[in-house]
Amino acid sequence: MNGARFRLDGVVTVVDAKNLMRHISPQGPAGFLRHRPEAEKQIAMADLLLINKVDLVDSAAMVALTCALGQLNAAAKQLRASHAAVPWKYVFEPELDAVGLAQRRQAALSSDGAAHGPRVSCVTLTAADDVPLDALQAWLQRLVQERHEDLYRIKGSLAIAGEARKFVVHGIHADIQGTLGGEWGGEPRSSVLVLIGHKLPAERLEKEFARLSGSGRSND
Repeated sequence: MNGARFRLDGVVTVVDAKNLMRHISPQGPAGFLRHRPEAEKQIAMADLLLINKVDLVDSAAMVALTCALGQLNAAAKQLRASHAAVPWKYVFEPELDAVGLAQRRQAALSSDGAAHGPRVSCVTLTAADDVPLDALQAWLQRLVQERHEDLYRIKGSLAIAGEARKFVVHGIHADIQGTLGGEWGGEPRSSVLVLIGHKLPAERLEKEFARLSGSGRSND
């Protein structure tokens, strides 16, 4: 995709604060019939969740909603609005903050009732060592071949061996793009990769990524 004129920069999902819960967590004996998995998928793919109509819900409903959104996509930023009135810079300039991704996911996991549901899982992979680019590309290719239908979203910022700039990864399903971003400068080099999808094997992915980040180390 390096030669493409366009690249994926960010995904914004507008959330109806008043009506969303009836689609992702319907109540009643026949609630499962009203469940809408496509709503969960759109939330899982987002970099930014624009929660609209917040003026129509009370504080208790807002807490339940934000918790549910955190379960489905702990990596996405949440922005509240009424009548969709938000500054354009938040919509058209979604910044990828690798540290923020990990922090938001940890905060969601630490909050009450923040365990992931059976359908959508969020896996955060981290590494303190530089990652060899060829090994990363080979691993991503295998991942896409095996799980592209289940992989809703992948995003992250990685420290590549021998490269002074950050390597930014964005992807949806089989369409994964990697581009060079700004230089690390005085910032500690580290890698964070967030994967969101359907029943992703977290333990297996963590082990594979650990081996990946260690493949560039010397045995001396």
